[in-house]
Amino acid sequence: MSVTPFHKVSQVWETPLQSKHDGPFEYWHAYSRSADSRASGDTGQDYLTFHVNDGRFVFALCDGVSQSFYGDLAARLLGDMLVNWLAADPACASTSEAFALELADRLRGLTVDATGLVYDQPLPDPIPEMLRGVLEQKRAMGSESTFICGRIDVPETNLPDGRLALAWMGDSRLRLWRSGQERTEDLGETFHTHERWSTRQGPVGEAPHVFIGPLLEVGLTNLTLMAYSDGLDVLDGSSPVLVHGLVEKTLALGRETGPTDDASFLEVQVAGP
Repeated sequence: MSVTPFHKVSQVWETPLQSKHDGPFEYWHAYSRSADSRASGDTGQDYLTFHVNDGRFVFALCDGVSQSFYGDLAARLLGDMLVNWLAADPACASTSEAFALELADRLRGLTVDATGLVYDQPLPDPIPEMLRGVLEQKRAMGSESTFICGRIDVPETNLPDGRLALAWMGDSRLRLWRSGQERTEDLGETFHTHERWSTRQGPVGEAPHVFIGPLLEVGLTNLTLMAYSDGLDVLDGSSPVLVHGLVEKTLALGRETGPTDDASFLEVQVAGP
């Protein structure tokens, strides 16, 4: 059995749109910090990580809340936990109810380690006392991030139709096509700005939203899944045929200064039999 490492897209420099073919999966990803982050040399608030191995694709795309204390910290911690959990093939992924319950439990449990990391996070030195006071107030409230995560399993003996398991909180975009027909409506109107994960409180706003279904459906031969942060909202409503050009154009326009917001992008295509 081949084993590939988890890929963690850098938060400190830009990643132009690139593609790769790995077994049954063809995928694209890109990352860019905002203009403000580039100008100040700061870490991007978005975090993208994924893992491909023997017929499964696992990913997490997290968007740190900039108004919180070091949102990039929450995004990174959360993304790594989600991918490690999903890569372990949780037994709860057999039903939506069990999947949602275990995910909520893990999101709450992660606050223990996360609170310690927030407490230990050093502040820049020197900084004005007024700014130090503001950051300490934010530290007391914790670090926050939205997320989209998922696991794609191709058909095999125990999963003859394959499996698509997805979860999310917040307003990052998650879109789905089957045989070229968009099926994002299957996920429901459940992408809300006020929902996120907090290092202090765990899930905020609502319980995490989940979707579990077969990878393949009768008469449908392939699947396309797309996830991107709100820094790429220009992609909303665009078909997969146009998306790659729009991603490259958007990042190219901001190549010198960066886009107005952090931008992270992932697309995965899986061909049917």
